[in-house]
Amino acid sequence: MFRDKPSTIDDVLEAIGHFSTNVDKQFQGVNVRLDGIDVRLDGIDVRLDSIEEKISRIELDLADIKDRLEKLEIRTKEDTDAYVGDILDLKARVAAMEKQLQAIQSGQATQ
Repeated sequence: MFRDKPSTIDDVLEAIGHFSTNVDKQFQGVNVRLDGIDVRLDGIDVRLDSIEEKISRIELDLADIKDRLEKLEIRTKEDTDAYVGDILDLKARVAAMEKQLQAIQSGQATQ
C-alpha cells in the first residue's frame, strides 16, 4: 500500500474498501457478542422476576403470620386474664373449705 510511487484514486478507494470491510467484520463480531449478552440479560431478567414473585409471596406469608401471631397474643392475654380470675375464685373457695374443715375438726375434737 505504501509504495514509492504516488497512490492513485483507485488505490485509495481500494484501501478504503479493505478498511471498511475489516471494520464491518469487527462490528459483526461485536454485534454477535452483544446479542449473546442480550440473551444472558434476558435470562437474568426472568430470574429476577421469579425472585421478586417469591419475595412478594414471602412478604404476604409474613404479614399473615404476624397477623395470626398478634391475634394469638390477644387471645392468650384474654385467656390468661380469665384464668387469673378463675384461680382467685378457686383459692377463695379452697380457703373457705379449709375454714369449714377446721371448724368441723375442732368441733369433733371438743366432743
